[in-house]
Amino acid sequence: MSSSIAPWEERANPTALALDEARKLIACGIPVFPCLADKRPACKQGFKDATKDGDALCQLWTKSPGVLIGVPTGDASGIFVLDIDSTKHPEANDWLDRYSPYLPETRHHRPKSGGLHFLFKHRPGLKNTAGRLAPGVDTRGDGGYIIWWPASLGLWPDHNFAALAEVPDWLCEALKPQPTISERAAVTRPARHYTGTHQIEGPIAALLRAQEGERNGLAFWAACRLAEYDDLSRNDVVGPITEAGMRVGLTARELTATANSALRTVRG
Repeated sequence: MSSSIAPWEERANPTALALDEARKLIACGIPVFPCLADKRPACKQGFKDATKDGDALCQLWTKSPGVLIGVPTGDASGIFVLDIDSTKHPEANDWLDRYSPYLPETRHHRPKSGGLHFLFKHRPGLKNTAGRLAPGVDTRGDGGYIIWWPASLGLWPDHNFAALAEVPDWLCEALKPQPTISERAAVTRPARHYTGTHQIEGPIAALLRAQEGERNGLAFWAACRLAEYDDLSRNDVVGPITEAGMRVGLTARELTATANSALRTVRG
């Protein structure tokens, strides 16, 4: 069977087969709801109709039959998703090439159209974003949903069924919404001034102690702390971060990108 064909596409009753797969998911504690072949919700309230109750599930599928299974993200399921649409956006693939070494091992699914869904344990406050990290790199948290592709595409090799990892701190930091120009004008952030090397010794020391798997996250955190000093120039931030990061095995190119990202996050 082709990996792009759902198990029931050649069978007589795809709706019944989707319901069978949905029962397996609710047995694992995952709320589900029916979706149409084009991934739109089949039920009136969409992901808000998702359920983990067997009787309610049958009633839902009877009233609003679907051939795909939707799973709400965020608090509803405890799942947060990083959605990489690399088939339509080459920038998304570039982002993944740069940052995948700093993503922890976690479950991921290959959607029918390509790309990747990385699944993490949801962290309260994380919502949906579109292109905030890069074009084609979206997130699904509170108020979102995904299609549960293993239920429709089967257990093909491009899925990874590792346990859900925590969302990395550096990713949460990068997802923080940036204030608008009017918000920046309305809110006065107390200026922080650089008065001596002792102010950056702590963040740099933390970066120098970084172990494999946390180096990029700590580089981003340290760069954010330096960027908070308004009178430090871009070079004053990038230079120390690059020097320390290269000592723990990171490259100058990725450290420059990380420091620039921190500067945008802190200063806008």
